[in-house]
Amino acid sequence: MSNIEPLIGQVFVQAPDYAIGKSSYHFESPENIYINFNGWGSKYPELRGVKKFTNVKFYPTNRVFVGTIDWATEGSYNGDTLWLYLMVFNKDYSAIERGYVTHDGKNKWVIDFSKNLHYINISSVSEDGHDGKNDGDDEEEKNSSEKMSTDFWGIALKFAKNVGAQAVNSLNERANEIRQLREKYKSMDDEKLVDILKSDGLFSSSSTEKGAALSELKSRGYSLEDIRSR
Repeated sequence: MSNIEPLIGQVFVQAPDYAIGKSSYHFESPENIYINFNGWGSKYPELRGVKKFTNVKFYPTNRVFVGTIDWATEGSYNGDTLWLYLMVFNKDYSAIERGYVTHDGKNKWVIDFSKNLHYINISSVSEDGHDGKNDGDDEEEKNSSEKMSTDFWGIALKFAKNVGAQAVNSLNERANEIRQLREKYKSMDDEKLVDILKSDGLFSSSSTEKGAALSELKSRGYSLEDIRSR
């Protein structure tokens, strides 16, 4: 991984609450970058705990972060096994200024950071819970951005798309592997699937295999409690 030092120790929180745990992004160390879901409570009861980013890449020259959230260990999340993130930070790392989130599920949604997601560094949040901007700042930023070189943004956008293409290829390979496992596991009986899920030690199944087995068992009506009791 390229030098990710500028992000280490940073936390980015989402509008309008700007709260830790409401899908906040935490960059604790190169090996521990995660999303914290603990603040959603009953609004999104299925989103709990934290999920670490995998397949992480960072390009400091352009301030581009790429990573995936792997739901395979839980079987899936609403039919998704992977979420792909591409974030472009502003120059002082006080906000995520552009990028997107997409997934490998059937709906093929794409969420744009510049339009649908507003994330800022928690250090920029004021005591009253706002983003620390003064009135008129948005207009000033707009005017400033309009003065920026269109060539620069064209190059930055092209770079981001290239990085995204690499990550999407990795995502598709991963998704194809999971689909093949799911197809294979459809013909297995319940006991074999439970064995895969509970395997441990030197010859244990991979997290991908366990995730696919769990997904198949869930599709047959098993709950986590049912599986643990077997």
